[in-house]
Amino acid sequence: MYLTSYLRVYDPTVTYNNTIVIYACTIAGQALLMFLGGKIELRVGPRAAAAIGSCCLVGAPLLSSMVTSLWAMTCTYGLLFGFGGGLTYTVPLVCGYRWEPERKGLVSGVILSGFGLSALVFNQIQSVLVNPHNLKPDVVYKVCLCEDGQPMAKPSVSPGLLAQIYEFALLHVSRIGLN
Repeated sequence: MYLTSYLRVYDPTVTYNNTIVIYACTIAGQALLMFLGGKIELRVGPRAAAAIGSCCLVGAPLLSSMVTSLWAMTCTYGLLFGFGGGLTYTVPLVCGYRWEPERKGLVSGVILSGFGLSALVFNQIQSVLVNPHNLKPDVVYKVCLCEDGQPMAKPSVSPGLLAQIYEFALLHVSRIGLN
């Protein structure tokens, strides 16, 4: 719902019905990479596969903050975030199955529970960060508009911040031996 309000700043014709494609692509991307994730994990190893998936999960919202159209948001947040989610979900399953081959049901249950509980916890944290006053998304959208209907200030990401994120990512990737 926040994605719709964000896109309305740039295109007031965007509706919730339009943005449902973003979430559909997220699920499709996740399903596709869950299918291929085992093969990727075998080829590059669990640590590298988890790092690649994590980079997709972190990079998708970062790139999404720089786009202004529905199709670009669908590619960045929809597909890229789904790819990251699918890959990072597969790696613990594969490692857990190797660790406990006789208890695959228990391993699947614990990992699935963690996946579901993380959404419960982090949705609350996200709401506090993104919308601390608990305004409805349409109210936030209307507050962002001037009297003539034009946006007051369009969100942007500074090049310095991008350089810091890139440097941070390189530092941590080199620490786990992927350079």
